[in-house]
Amino acid sequence: MTHRLRPADLLAAFGLLAAALLLARSTGLPAWLTLIGLVAPDVVFLGALWTRPEAPGLMPRALVRPYNTTHHPATPLLLLAASVLAGPWLAVVAVSWAAHIAWDRGVGYDLRRPDGSIRMHDTTPSIRPAAGSEHAAI
Repeated sequence: MTHRLRPADLLAAFGLLAAALLLARSTGLPAWLTLIGLVAPDVVFLGALWTRPEAPGLMPRALVRPYNTTHHPATPLLLLAASVLAGPWLAVVAVSWAAHIAWDRGVGYDLRRPDGSIRMHDTTPSIRPAAGSEHAAI
């Protein structure tokens, strides 16, 4: 499968990371707070140490929903809204979390399918009919 880079998403990722770092600096917070947002979405992968997927390359089904939740754009938006009450440290984490999601989209990764496989933005169809079948392109 060929990955298709999405420059607009990659640019958004760098812009969001820069915004998180500027926000941390302007509020007197440590820059390492951005690392929390960059790493937190993938903490779900630790669950794979205790659960087995149905096949190699698949995420265990029990982890698909938590993974999709942590990689959905609504999650950092909710964190950003909560930062109004919690303080600017959560805004730094939320903006860097959004950068993580934008980076994943920029390199072709999307949310997981229910079976645990990766939805990918690519240049090839995910299923190709066998040559000579009635569904093959002529």
